[in-house]
Parts: sequence; C-alpha cells; structure tokens
Amino acid sequence: MQRDYRAALVLGVIHELRNGIYRFHVCPKIQALWLQILEGEVDDDLWLWVDGDEEWLRENLVPYLGIHLPAGSEWADAQSALRCRVTHQRYPTVTGSHGKRNETVYNATPEQRICAIVWLIANSKGVAELFASHGLTPPTFRTPEIPSILHHISGRYWNAFPSQTILWENARAKAKEDGCICSPADCRGMRQWFNMIVWLEGTPPMLEVGYECCMLCRSLLKSRHEVIVAEPMEISRLSLLDALLSYYGCYFSRHESPTAESLVTRKVGPLMKKHEPDMRYLPSINKYPHSLREHVAKQFCGWKDDFRTVKFPDDILDCAHDRWVVLGIIALTIHRHSAGEETYLHAKDMDLHDRDWHNRFSRLLRLSLDCFDLPAHPSLSPVSVRLCHKLDQDYAEQHSFGQLSASKDDFNWVYSHQDGRQLHLSCAVFVAVATFLWGKDVELYGCDRCQKICKGSFADISSAGAFEGANSRVREGLRPSSLPICGEGDALGGDRSSPFHGPLEARMPEPIGMDIFMSILCSLTLSKDEKQSWLVSELIKLRQYGDSLGLDMFDCFQLCLK
Repeated sequence: MQRDYRAALVLGVIHELRNGIYRFHVCPKIQALWLQILEGEVDDDLWLWVDGDEEWLRENLVPYLGIHLPAGSEWADAQSALRCRVTHQRYPTVTGSHGKRNETVYNATPEQRICAIVWLIANSKGVAELFASHGLTPPTFRTPEIPSILHHISGRYWNAFPSQTILWENARAKAKEDGCICSPADCRGMRQWFNMIVWLEGTPPMLEVGYECCMLCRSLLKSRHEVIVAEPMEISRLSLLDALLSYYGCYFSRHESPTAESLVTRKVGPLMKKHEPDMRYLPSINKYPHSLREHVAKQFCGWKDDFRTVKFPDDILDCAHDRWVVLGIIALTIHRHSAGEETYLHAKDMDLHDRDWHNRFSRLLRLSLDCFDLPAHPSLSPVSVRLCHKLDQDYAEQHSFGQLSASKDDFNWVYSHQDGRQLHLSCAVFVAVATFLWGKDVELYGCDRCQKICKGSFADISSAGAFEGANSRVREGLRPSSLPICGEGDALGGDRSSPFHGPLEARMPEPIGMDIFMSILCSLTLSKDEKQSWLVSELIKLRQYGDSLGLDMFDCFQLCLK
C-alpha cells in the first residue's frame, strides 16, 4: 500500500506533542483527530501542502527524523480519509479569516512550509481539544516547551526563516521592562520560533519563559489558565482506585469491583492531600494530590484493549474503618497482579523473608503517604503490636546473619503508641490487614515467612483463651483456614504452634482488640446467632477485666445504653 508522508508527518507531530509534554497513553482519540485532519473535517484546515511536497518529505525529512510510520490498517484509514478530501474538494483557501496566512504558507519554501504546518498543528483547536479530553491544558500553554519540541521535529529547517533581530531585541527589552527576569535566549528553539511567528503572522509574540521565580510570567500563565478552565467541557467519570493501581505500579490496569471503588472513594478520598494547582492540568485533575495527577489523567484514554483487569474479592473492604487497612489491601492486591503469582510460588518452601516483597510493599505504603493524610501507623491492639515486634525481630535476625542485604524498608520505622517501641510500617500494615481479613474467604499474597509467623500468632490467640466461652462452632468458624496471604492456598491457620512464649496474660486474659473484634463481626463464616453468642462472651470478659482494674463496668454499660 502506498504511503503518504504528509499524513505520516501529521501523525508524528501529534505523537511528539503527546510524548514531549504529557506522555499519556496512545488512545483512539489520537487516531480520530489524525483522520479528521486528513479528511478536512476540522474548523481550521491545515492541509497547506503543494505539489512536490510529498517527494521532498520522502527525500529529506523522513530519513532525517526517523518518523515511526503508521501500521498497515492505519494506512488504509488514512488513504480513505484523503480520498474523501479529494472527492469533496476540501482545500484551504486564500480568502477568509486565514486567507493571508494560508497564502504565505503556500508561497513558502518547502522548509518553511513544513515548519509552519508543524506549528499550526500544535496550535490547532483539534489538538487543544484532544489534550482537554485528557484533563490537560493545550501543548502551547507554556511557550518554552513548544519551540523545543518543534525543533526536535523540524530539525535544521527551523533556520529557514528570516532573522528578526530588531524585533527580538525589542521584545526582550519590553519583557524586562515589564518585570520579567527570565532568559528567553537560553530556551532551545525560542529564537527560531520567534522568527517563524513574525514571518507567519506579521507581529512578534510575547516572550514568556515562566521560571518559578518570575512573578510576571507566573501571572501571565495564571491568567491564561483561568481563560482555559472557564470553557465548558465534559468530564468523564474518574476512579480513585484505578488511579492508585497506576500509581502503585500496576500499569495499564482497570479494576472490576464497583463496591471496592465506592468504598475506596468514600474512605480514602477525603484524606487526599491538597496541593497547589499545576498549570499543566485542568481542575478535574488538579483536585488530586500532585503525585496522583499523571495517573488520573491516564484514565481519560479510551484505549481499553491493552488494559489488564485487577479483581478485588467481593466485599473485601466491607467494615474496613482503618484507612491503612484499605490501602494495605489495595497494595497487596496490586503487588500480586503486577509481579505475578510465580514470584511467590518459586520460594514457597523457603523459610526466609522475601526481601523483594518487603521492599516493594514498603514502597507502596510510602507512596500512600505522599498522597494521603494518614496516621503514623494503623490502629493496633496490644496483641497485634506484639505480633509486629515478633515479625520485626525475625526479620532483623535474618538480616544480621547475612541472609538479607540492606533494604530501604530498614529505614521505614514508626513508633507504637502501645509501648513506645519502633515498628516497621510495612509489618504494622501487614498485621492490621491480616487481622482484619481473618475469617474472610479471600486470597492475598505476601511474604512466606511473615505468613508463617502470623499463622502461629493467630493459633496462639485461640489456644490462650482469647475466645473462651464461645461455643465450639464459633471457635471452629474463627479459624483462619480460608485466608492465604502468601503462596498457593496456604492459610493463616492450621499450624497451632505459638510464636509467643506463654499465655497473653498470666492471671487475666485481656480482651481482644478492635481489629480482631471487627473481623469477627464481619465474618462470612459465622451465623448471626453464633456472632451474638460470641459477643455476649466477650462482653462478659470485658466486664470482668474492667472490674479487675477497679472500674464499675456496669455503670459504663448503662451509660452506653442511654
């Protein structure tokens, strides 16, 4: 099939604008805009080629730039669009509002014409709408970025325009007089772009560089941004959960859990940090924390074939009141999908901590701190804190014997509010998640060694009498035999060996923490009668424990009922 290098250049410009500034995914909207330009179905027709340009491009520009030519099916669509242009005789005229500009381009040299067409595409309404559909300001919003990108496309042909030395110096002097402290001459391609604009439009453009410290340029950009955001536009539905999937490294992914999405938005959404607006984005993106904005913008791409599906178990986040637990479940699920189950299965029989898992899980949690206002660590009961210390000690012993090299996770410490000792944040979140999911029929993957220690600790809770007084069916239902955190089918139950050296309390077993309390109330394996029976037993134990401390628990219960 015959290739049209004029069409290839148009597509190349759009791709360069995308890659040079915002780097959003390839999506059908790009293909649609390209075909509209080829067909002439745009407000401002930019097909300003003349006879001989196709041969000139083939001999000069394409070999020089190494343009990535479209695939076979794209060529067929392009040829169809060009035939439609010819059939309807759609060509830019030298009359009307753009007549003088079009005549200037028609009469230019091939080098000048190519540079002018490249600029007109970048500055077109269609490209601005394409970027707006992704929640982004136009590619020409900041002047210095465009000359650099156009210089990369047009290369040495930028020097084809007459030098406008006097107008250039006058523009620099005017900007300096107005208070601009920037240096336009230091911006790649700025001088050549200035010469082209004067040649094409007859008037010099404003020299705006936009250094952070320049109040004049910042004011100009702000005014320009206010005009852009005032335009009405349709905003597609955005998913905070999908943005987190991309942010945590599970690229090209979509979730399939409306319930999980709703819970994440409701529980974690209000905790998003408020950052200063970024002029590159529209308000629909700027309402998110800075680190999330790029990942939110990617959701506007319409290309779905390359996206993987990340499945969250039904109702997995129900009753998850601790925000760290919500984010921990997301991180564990993402880690499984992004790394693949085989990452864990190959070391299933090794009685060692998985360094890579610890590093990655810790990194995901640190990313969460960049986006959300969170407490130092999840809410933990005394039992859970002791389990965290057990995991930390075991990890440290393995490291001290040279079986683990130093990792970033070693510096990720937080202080426990229970005993003032240090905890690894990753261990604290992992324990909180494992405790919350205790009794739920879900599969999440983690570190083999951590899972083994958690098995023993949960078995120890039962053997130490934490659930004393519940009937045998309740006790059986609370065994976490259905919760694999790591490996293939391994559960946080089964092995009853205790990681502790004795009962939880020598004289009086302390009541369970709220984390275990909520996991049992939300258990899918227990009936309503079984939960009530267990609850009565725990309330009796709580009253006995409070009475032993000198508290009048009966009065406390009476106050709760008022």
